[in-house]
Amino acid sequence: MPSLNEVKSLSKKVFESSRANPADFNELLNKLLTLTVAADGHRLSLRRKPKADLGLIANRIADKPLLLNNGRFLKFLMTYTCGKGTPLTITYSCFQYQCDEDRHSNRFIFRYDYNIEPEDESHPAAHLQINGEFNEKNVTSKKLEDIRFPVVRPSVESLILLLIDGFGLKANDQTGEWRKILEYSENTFREYQAKKLIHLIS
Repeated sequence: MPSLNEVKSLSKKVFESSRANPADFNELLNKLLTLTVAADGHRLSLRRKPKADLGLIANRIADKPLLLNNGRFLKFLMTYTCGKGTPLTITYSCFQYQCDEDRHSNRFIFRYDYNIEPEDESHPAAHLQINGEFNEKNVTSKKLEDIRFPVVRPSVESLILLLIDGFGLKANDQTGEWRKILEYSENTFREYQAKKLIHLIS
């Protein structure tokens, strides 16, 4: 199982360097998922593609849903840029907890989407969708799963905690260290976001 020291080392490489390495970010995410909810031997994959307009690399994580340790799946897509002295910037993410392996599954339980530039102006940049039914009648003409609830973009760590605390998945790490590691990792990411924002404002 990944240790707190391993996560600290990777976090430092990813968030304290002006030249973050995509492979390190991918490895950090895999360590968090391996520690907690990923099925044994299952990992996120990384694809790299030059983004000519920015002179950067567009990094896309995961092509197919990740098998979880309860037999369900997590569609985990993330596109981000980094390199050439540019800080790590996530431009798109989709986290969908679902019942099957289909990339376009409609058998999802919940879904978080974030797009720095939404394609549809009626969609909030960060939003939550829930696949369920209303208890009350005549609330809206839309189905519940078609409503996009605006949210702050969730961290990977908070998503993992939701799966464990809200949906009953068991953490792979039996030592109890996993919660402390997630807390450290999320705090590091939030501090990085805050510093990046201060840099943009000043």
